[in-house]
Amino acid sequence: MTFIGVDIQNDRPEKWLIENSWGTDLGAKGYWTMYDGWFDEYVFVVIINKSYLPENVLKLLETTPMELPIWDPISSMILQ
Repeated sequence: MTFIGVDIQNDRPEKWLIENSWGTDLGAKGYWTMYDGWFDEYVFVVIINKSYLPENVLKLLETTPMELPIWDPISSMILQ
């Protein structure tokens, strides 16, 4: 799925507009709206072009990453 829009309310995301990968037969001609609470609970990994990241997040990319043990839930999701 691709996140193509966001509804911001009081400086916080409220809803996300998503283009699904299943074609136009599902959702609203291939699009879904997802509330931010769902995003917070179920989305663990996103890929974002660096040009869209704020400077404080770009600086994090210069730090040494923490290696998670293989039994960590996040590690097991990535390795599937």
